[in-house]
Amino acid sequence: MPRDMVEARLLRRHGEEGLFTEERNRAHIARNDLPNYELVEGSRDRADVVIELVVEA
Repeated sequence: MPRDMVEARLLRRHGEEGLFTEERNRAHIARNDLPNYELVEGSRDRADVVIELVVEA
């Protein structure tokens, strides 16, 4: 899944939880979620199993 789609989905999910401001959610995503995404994407060619999430845009 493209990085921008992942970021948008995370922002929507965090926003639906309603715990923090959009600014704080964006900071958390940039600090925590996106580095995790990049780590996984960078090593997916070595994975034994890859599960694809099919979503409608």
